[in-house]
Amino acid sequence: MSQYKIPYGFSNYKELRAGNYIYVDKTNYIEELESLNSKYLIFLRPRRFGKSLFVSMLHYYYDKNSAAEFSELFRDTYIGKHKTELASQYYVLRLEFSGLDGSSKEYLQNAFYAKVHAAIRNFVRYYGVDIQIMENDTADSAMMLNYFLSDFNEGGKKLYILIDEYDHFATNIIENPDFFRSVTGRDGFARRFYEVLKAHTGIGCIDRMFITGVTSMTLDSLTSGFNICKNISMNPRLNAMTGFTETETRSILEEIGIMNPDAVMVRLIAYYNGYVFCHNPKHVTRILNSSLVMYFLDEYTSSNKEQENMPRKMADNNIKSDYGKLTSMFDLYHDEKNRTELLRNIIEGKPIESDIITDLSLFSDAFGKDEFLSMLFYMGLLTIKGAGSIYDVILETPNAVIRDVYYKYYSDYLKVQKMAKRNAIRQIAYEDDFTGLNRLIEQIFTYTAMKISRPLISIV
Repeated sequence: MSQYKIPYGFSNYKELRAGNYIYVDKTNYIEELESLNSKYLIFLRPRRFGKSLFVSMLHYYYDKNSAAEFSELFRDTYIGKHKTELASQYYVLRLEFSGLDGSSKEYLQNAFYAKVHAAIRNFVRYYGVDIQIMENDTADSAMMLNYFLSDFNEGGKKLYILIDEYDHFATNIIENPDFFRSVTGRDGFARRFYEVLKAHTGIGCIDRMFITGVTSMTLDSLTSGFNICKNISMNPRLNAMTGFTETETRSILEEIGIMNPDAVMVRLIAYYNGYVFCHNPKHVTRILNSSLVMYFLDEYTSSNKEQENMPRKMADNNIKSDYGKLTSMFDLYHDEKNRTELLRNIIEGKPIESDIITDLSLFSDAFGKDEFLSMLFYMGLLTIKGAGSIYDVILETPNAVIRDVYYKYYSDYLKVQKMAKRNAIRQIAYEDDFTGLNRLIEQIFTYTAMKISRPLISIV
């Protein structure tokens, strides 16, 4: 086996590089990002797709305090050999909004405030800048950020702001329209926070900004409060900025010394491949979910030294839980009849044409079929198969893990036996046999026809 370790669950670039973990070089995309016309960018990808590690890499690349470590941090990488003029030139403020308590508006606001307060406090300590951190009893993140940026701007310093998982809290509150509006609408604490960021880009305090998330729903709900960022998520040049290509995945197998790489690749492609993040897949390569690839390899090598048996579980519980939570957002599309028909077509593997909507207007009559399918696309529950004849694209499920999400959505409610579900997935993935799937569909929609007067699904 190789000397390299497998970095499953890692999101800190410096720790990964210092710990002799395997690293798939994505540093060439620094040049790509700098070549874009806009300096304020938002990049959307599904959960657990390598976004946080990429943000961490940007942090260490642009951080002025990491200049002395640059050669070590970026050894044997593309950018280490093609350093840009902006390397190590910035004060970097990094904000990360995962894991916020959304059980009530008060809890969410306090948690949001705590994240902002901690980021500013760490920034002041790390850079040793003479800035007074404003404390307040009202958990007013916008006010605190405004005081900080105003003080910082007086020194004429260059600031790069990184925001990771900007919309993570939305998953927990999206089912409550009034709650969601109170956070993102006029006078909502999230909207006022982003209004402050917008104001300080206008006066030159914030030179660059890079934001990651899953969908544009939260950002669109902020409307004019934050309309300065360019959404680069569908740029074909950035299709493989996170995740792994098949070529990159094969290189990993070679570097860690997998004994049967062809057999492993068949399994990885069946379960984790298929993602495309641009309108025309002919111009790009399909992408594997990087977190799931690392999960598989960690399981495969740590508990199976002879590499004789493939892991039985193709996704860990945390990842399956993440995808499971996303299905609770299906009810945003209120037309139950059309929603049911769309989901049926998805399960049956029928081609579905749709436009990819960038402005997902929630809680309105405008949230129709295309908005619903676009939401599934951004969340990683659908991907682009090809160009459509009438609409923008043809959509399909990307792989066996995601097909299992749809099966679980129905089978949890309909009590379909777990073994039948697993067999159906394996038949499709390896034998292109839809017999088991057809039996499941027949059970599902026979039951649905009998119970048409009640909601199809209720997920809490």
